[in-house]
Amino acid sequence: MRLRTLFAAAAIASASAACATTAQPAPIVAHASDAPVIVRVEFGRIWWARCAWAEPHELWKLPGTGAVENLTVTRQGNGFVVSFRQSGSFWQGSFGSGPKTNGTLSSR
Repeated sequence: MRLRTLFAAAAIASASAACATTAQPAPIVAHASDAPVIVRVEFGRIWWARCAWAEPHELWKLPGTGAVENLTVTRQGNGFVVSFRQSGSFWQGSFGSGPKTNGTLSSR
């Protein structure tokens, strides 16, 4: 009887833990209109990739915890510029065409 009670308690605890887990929100995605580049915000970081199924490369950690709004990516010279709003601030950063060529993210 005790073993059955123990299993029932474990099942209830497991179910309540699963219900308490919150789902990760869908990523925020921007596409460069004139180049095969995708930038997305997911898991507190900004990533870029050549296409949706390519391996993503991390650009920056998000500067704050608020929602990201107006994410854009545009071509500039041999690289790209990413801009967005978060917690009332406008952020902008640039990166080149290789995974290790990202510049700094700064607020304006």
